[in-house]
Amino acid sequence: MVGKNSLPRPVDRSHEWRCSRRLRFWVTPVKFGFPVLATIILALVLFWPKVQELSGKKPKSGIQKTIHSKRVLENELQRPRMKSLNSKGRAYMVQAVNAVQANGEHAELSGKLNRPHGEMELDDGSLLEFWADKGNFSQQDNLLHLSGNVHITTSKGYDFRTQSADFDFVNNQGEGHEPVTGIGPTRENIEAQGFKITGKGDDIQFLGQTRLTLYTK
Repeated sequence: MVGKNSLPRPVDRSHEWRCSRRLRFWVTPVKFGFPVLATIILALVLFWPKVQELSGKKPKSGIQKTIHSKRVLENELQRPRMKSLNSKGRAYMVQAVNAVQANGEHAELSGKLNRPHGEMELDDGSLLEFWADKGNFSQQDNLLHLSGNVHITTSKGYDFRTQSADFDFVNNQGEGHEPVTGIGPTRENIEAQGFKITGKGDDIQFLGQTRLTLYTK
């Protein structure tokens, strides 16, 4: 039993002080360390490409790698144009909006042509002109295949359309084996199953079942 005049026993707070000290020991580094660490990580993210550039190593994304691989396999030419003479001294010309060459093709215009256009001088001196959506030209063999909305005109007055045609510039020949519609020199309507142009420069021959519609005044 404690007397009235006895003093209260002091509370032992040493344990709480030790816990508080340990807590401050960990909180202080965490409080100041995390912002420093975050700053270091952000700096690495921002300046790492520059470091690689200075060291001569450029980073490549997946898209860049895909583009690089495609360029190895294909070579695109913008607005290519070729003009030449065949063995008979007749001029011909081929051009396109662009051409895509497969690996190994190094000729000026060989490859797949986008919106080709060209001219061919026939043996009798008349001129043939053509347009198409697509083309495939072998400059080594001077052979051209046209496809899609093929439009052919001649200085003699023929103007017709078909879906495909082949031209041999060496022999001044051309032919097609799909339906043909157009007009002739006297403004007659022409419907046929194909056409053929001989190296002699004669009038165009229309093949298969052919219908000519003449109009009189």
